[in-house]
Amino acid sequence: MLHFLSDGKVIPELERSARLDDSILRFLTVLADDDVTDVEARRGEAVDVRGRAQEARGREAVRDAEEAARAARRGRAAG
Repeated sequence: MLHFLSDGKVIPELERSARLDDSILRFLTVLADDDVTDVEARRGEAVDVRGRAQEARGREAVRDAEEAARAARRGRAAG
């Protein structure tokens, strides 16, 4: 699945590439949101959302590592 923001000019080339690629059996191009009028602003929003998601994953990884370290210390103390 490929999500992208564009004014639509790139679609014919993407579809042409999909038709020529032997590893792609089928493809379907769908307009997901026809209310988007400012593509650049929407790209900025997407970057912000992606950044927040990466930060959340980073915080979760830190929490997981801290919990693993605590569990390892408990295991050494018990043994």
